[in-house]
Amino acid sequence: MDGTLWRTAGRTSTGEQLYVLDGVDVDACPMWVRERETLLVDLTGGPLTPVTGRGAAA
Repeated sequence: MDGTLWRTAGRTSTGEQLYVLDGVDVDACPMWVRERETLLVDLTGGPLTPVTGRGAAA
């Protein structure tokens, strides 16, 4: 886990997408640990890229 892959993890009360680091158990992760999409976009400098068809994590 290097911090570059994030998984969807629900939404805020206003509907904004939330994310957790890939590998985190979404069901056990508290809401305050999840990150808003707008902050991740600001940190990366552009839109997030969905990952599809990825095999099992190494």
